[in-house]
Amino acid sequence: MKNVQKVTSFVMLALTSLLLLGACQKNSSKSKTDHSAKTSQTSKKASKKKSTSSSQSKQGQNSTQGQASSPSSSNQAPAQSSSQKQNSSQSQTNSNVNVAAVAQGDLSSIAGTYSGQNGAINFTVAADGTGTISKSDGDFQFQFSNYHQDGQSAAFSNQYGWNYYVVPAGVATPSGAQAASQWDDSNRDRLIVIGEGVNVFFLS
Repeated sequence: MKNVQKVTSFVMLALTSLLLLGACQKNSSKSKTDHSAKTSQTSKKASKKKSTSSSQSKQGQNSTQGQASSPSSSNQAPAQSSSQKQNSSQSQTNSNVNVAAVAQGDLSSIAGTYSGQNGAINFTVAADGTGTISKSDGDFQFQFSNYHQDGQSAAFSNQYGWNYYVVPAGVATPSGAQAASQWDDSNRDRLIVIGEGVNVFFLS
């Protein structure tokens, strides 16, 4: 009887030990799992922070590059403006007309015979201040007077009240000569006549 009790006690003790050992293993496994999960979360947070920091750094670099390139673009505008001014200056420099002299009655810079753009008419300008129009029905002479400067052009008239505009290359058609604009070419020196008829004579 005593032997049976000893065996029973021994079996109970063994079972209790096994139960305790199993509980310890479960707790250890759970602890390892929790630790692994925490480590994974910490790693993800660190990776996310690193990614955010990298993205912000790239945005900062792009912003800096954009600001650095902006002055370069703005500096190009004055260069174009300077080029346009240079072209305009060259256009005016190519003119052979002395506007100031013509405005004082000196026609030597425009003396010559020229063909009209509106009809078969030749117009001769003499340095002495006279002009001759040659047409199929004869020649007509004029005496010029009332010399003056009209903006960037020179102007004068004749005894019949006709108006003449001497316009250098690079200058637009004067407001008083708009009736001849369809034959005009602002790239050339010209003499515009506004009278009984309208005509343009290119001087070069």
